[in-house]
Amino acid sequence: MTTTSPVKKIDTNSREFYDKALGSMDLERQSHMARWKTITDNLLAQAGRYVETDRNKGINREENIVDSTATHSLDVLSAGMQAGMSSPARTWFRLGTPDPDLENFPPVKKWLNDVARIMRRIFAASNTYSTLHQLYEELGAFGTGCAIISEDFEDVIRLYGSTVGEYYLGNSDRGIVDTVYRKYQMQVGQMAQKFGEKALSQHARGLYDRGNYQAWITVGHGIEPNRNRDLKSLAARDMAWRSVYWEVGSEKNIREDKFLRESGYKMFPGICPRWHVAGGDIYGSGPGGRVLGDIQQLMHNQDLWDLGKEYMANPAIVAPASMKGRSSFLPGRVSFDPGNTANNTVKRAVDVNFDIGAAIDSIVDIRKRIQQGFFTDLFQMIALSDRKQVTATEVAERHEEKLMVLGPVMERNQNELHDPLIDNTFAHGLEAGIFPPIPDEMRGREVSVKYVSMLAQAQRAISIGSLDRILGVVGAMQPLYPEVTDKLNSDKIVDEYAEILGVDPDLIVSNDDLVFVRKERQAQLAQAQQREALPQMAETAKTLSETDTQKESALSTAIN
Repeated sequence: MTTTSPVKKIDTNSREFYDKALGSMDLERQSHMARWKTITDNLLAQAGRYVETDRNKGINREENIVDSTATHSLDVLSAGMQAGMSSPARTWFRLGTPDPDLENFPPVKKWLNDVARIMRRIFAASNTYSTLHQLYEELGAFGTGCAIISEDFEDVIRLYGSTVGEYYLGNSDRGIVDTVYRKYQMQVGQMAQKFGEKALSQHARGLYDRGNYQAWITVGHGIEPNRNRDLKSLAARDMAWRSVYWEVGSEKNIREDKFLRESGYKMFPGICPRWHVAGGDIYGSGPGGRVLGDIQQLMHNQDLWDLGKEYMANPAIVAPASMKGRSSFLPGRVSFDPGNTANNTVKRAVDVNFDIGAAIDSIVDIRKRIQQGFFTDLFQMIALSDRKQVTATEVAERHEEKLMVLGPVMERNQNELHDPLIDNTFAHGLEAGIFPPIPDEMRGREVSVKYVSMLAQAQRAISIGSLDRILGVVGAMQPLYPEVTDKLNSDKIVDEYAEILGVDPDLIVSNDDLVFVRKERQAQLAQAQQREALPQMAETAKTLSETDTQKESALSTAIN
């Protein structure tokens, strides 16, 4: 008979549990690391942290990028997504309710508009837009981005962005990211400021006490669903999501089993957008990975182009043996031929027939493919043009096909980036008490988000073509068949146009107010008709008063 030793059950409240969880997520992520590093080397040199010590390095990481076409295209894409989806210069979202009647109720309508305006001010005052730009850049390059949104005493919210390689993600059973782990380094002085001196381990406290504030310590941070929470407890550690900071290191350096900080979140604070996800994958893929082969081919062609130019402009030559020296077939070098004694002629060592035109055509073709992969023409129109002169309808007309391709990406960004950002900000704003008092009609009601950014409007503006066509047909038929306009609901058409174009609701009269407006107009029209009829009535009365009714006439007969 054999016996087995009982399996040691790890305490979920121990540092060992989080060390093992971090190790498992690191193993899961390994298959992506090589691809991310290649993208970093060829596209976005300053991004990516693949070891904890890979930070604050002043080396020239761009030296391997011999052609900046892809990097410039990524800059256009990230700037275009910022301007087209969440521009700080224009309204890109509004708040509403699923009930349109409630949404148009004046007190509710005013409250929703005021809250949305305050939230946009919060975004502008904090680091939201700079972090969003970083997320768009990482999305375009690596297909995945990550930031943590936290409550902030000064700015209400603050976003802490991470570059690829610093974070680890986990999905829920619904394929939604609900777990974020991070492993990064902090200086001992920073740790004391953030967590307090008493929270430091003996190792870190010793460094701090000796004044070595610049020493680096590896820190882990885990945010995940709190599976063992006490539902009756109001403590931060028993919230829906648990947040734990701890020092990652060997047992000889960290002997005590303690955390730097234990806290929690009422809602998931991770903002983890992905460009495209295949099946049940956790990490996404983006344009940078898809055009990576083109980028590498472009780099290779540029190297060949430079070598070919050098061979043609400064070729290797063969000289007589009497001209002693080194032998080399590299450009600009001289080789000596001992058999060349008849004369002192000098000739090329290698006859290179380099087709400059074909090389240029190949490079131009590859650059074009890279730019197409990053949707450069679409985003240049949005990011680099004067937005006062470019409308969403014009964008839709010029780039309808690209907007259809980007439709799923935009929807995923709204679900995984903008919705969490707005939901968390709304919750923090309510807790901070910076919003106006909630109307009684809105208590217990759901607040919805409506996106009215340029790209969102352009996506919807594609459907304007059908409205324009039906209006054109009716307009052409009206001279022959005036009754054809009875088939159109003009009020619904205007509402539909306003919704598609993202017109401010305050500029459109609601249906309830429209009833009073039209009644008032009818009353004014009736009064105007009466005023127009008064002179004629007065003239008639005057004529009647001056008529001699004593004489025989049709009038006297009628009177009699």
